[in-house]
Amino acid sequence: MALTGLISSPVVVFIISVLVAAIIYSLGGVLAPKPTPSEDKVASYACGEKIAPGRVPVTIHLFNYAALFIVFDVVAMVLAFSLAATGPLVVWLTLAYVIPIAAALMLLVRRR
Repeated sequence: MALTGLISSPVVVFIISVLVAAIIYSLGGVLAPKPTPSEDKVASYACGEKIAPGRVPVTIHLFNYAALFIVFDVVAMVLAFSLAATGPLVVWLTLAYVIPIAAALMLLVRRR
């Protein structure tokens, strides 16, 4: 009875499924045919055109907004979970977390 309870526990089922997936993935890598690199496979190609193999500059316009969203999201989660608890230590830990987040937010805003 104890063995069936152990095998059907969620942790053991998760570990077994990860091991089975790893074995199947490894077998696929061993059994799959190895591709031969051709000139067309390694050539630079973008939007239907062959381009020069040099570096193409990439600009990221939305990075600042994504960083601001992550900052606000993490602060909201920490505040939501910490305000439900009681005690002076929780208040100090919340302040110790919010102050560096506020500093990071000010740096992000100043960068724009």
